[in-house]
Amino acid sequence: MQYDVALVCLITLVIVVGINATIYAMLYKGDAQKQIMLLRRASNKIKNPWSDEDHALAELARLTQKIKKHDSQQDQDI
Repeated sequence: MQYDVALVCLITLVIVVGINATIYAMLYKGDAQKQIMLLRRASNKIKNPWSDEDHALAELARLTQKIKKHDSQQDQDI
């Protein structure tokens, strides 16, 4: 049981140190603006991984409603 707690603490520590080391390297490596934008896009993708698909489905739904509305207006004219 003590080994499990120690293992979880060790893994958490490695993850935190790894993330901090990566951020430090990116900031001092060169173009920090590009790296920050990359991190922002990655975090947004993590928050909502299907955002692109959601936008595409919303557009498809909008166009479908437009076509149905147009078809119903033509049916009424006949």
